[in-house]
Amino acid sequence: MKETLCKNWIHSFEEDTETEKVFRTEDFDFPMSRQPREHILINSDGKITLADTFESDKPEGKSSRWDFEDENILKLYDEKDKQINEFEILALGKGLLKLKK
Repeated sequence: MKETLCKNWIHSFEEDTETEKVFRTEDFDFPMSRQPREHILINSDGKITLADTFESDKPEGKSSRWDFEDENILKLYDEKDKQINEFEILALGKGLLKLKK
C-alpha cells in the first residue's frame, strides 16, 4: 500500500462526490481550470507536503510527517509530533486516491 500511496496526488475536483475527494497522479489528463488544484505529495521517507498550485504552476505548501493508523487512516503530524490532521482512504489504486470528505 505504501508504494502505491507515495506519489504526487493532485485534486481532481471535477470527480468529487458529496462524500469523497478524488486525487489523481500527475500523468492524468486534467481538464483546464482557473481554480488552483490542491496537491498532496507523499514521500516514502515519511514526509508529506500539502499545497496548492499557484500562478507559477509549482506547488507551494507546508510540509509535515505522515504515518498510518490501520491501513486506511493517514495521519499527519507537525514538527513537534502533534497530530494535525487525518484522512480516511476510501480507495487507492493505480493513479487514483479517494479520501473521505
